[in-house]
Amino acid sequence: MMSTAYNILPSVTRHYSAAYPEVDMRLTEHVPNLLAIDIREGKRDVGMMYRPEDCSGLDSRTIFSEPLVAVLPKNHRLATREKISARDLADDPFVSIPRAIAPVVYDLIVNCCLAAGFRPRIKLEANLQQTIVNLVGEGLGVAMVPNSMQAMHLDTTVFKPLVDAPVVEVAVIWNKDNRNPCIQTFVQTAEEVWTALRRGQPA
Repeated sequence: MMSTAYNILPSVTRHYSAAYPEVDMRLTEHVPNLLAIDIREGKRDVGMMYRPEDCSGLDSRTIFSEPLVAVLPKNHRLATREKISARDLADDPFVSIPRAIAPVVYDLIVNCCLAAGFRPRIKLEANLQQTIVNLVGEGLGVAMVPNSMQAMHLDTTVFKPLVDAPVVEVAVIWNKDNRNPCIQTFVQTAEEVWTALRRGQPA
């Protein structure tokens, strides 16, 4: 899942390649729902992604969780606030990932808004979190995205913590019937790398 390139994936790839140089590791960018299908069908060995809505036939290990944050155009009326609530965005058009692509994230966003007393008015949908942030920067709406997307450092956007922010889980998933021994070493590497990153250690 491409958004992991903004937090854990580079370090995991570097550490795994160094520890297991004999393994032929090939990375493929994929949207979450299609990645889960490919793993279930044996087309991919392992994925790093939002925990899928349907885990049937899959095994998984949560590597980390991160809050959703609001991303706003730089000139937005709330851009100078330190923190905002979902309710503050009730009158804004939203840019969102389609539910068919990442149902868990989509539902977190909608349920967060419903709990604040409104249903988000989704103006645009995009499959990739990076595209969502770019569209917000063009003034086409606001969005809620994983905290790690702040690493994009766009001059056209600002990111704001949300009060009672929803939390999304990122997991390593694999097919239960896949006996490739590299899967477990990859999972272990991902856990070790995230532990080091969380403690502020170089990874």
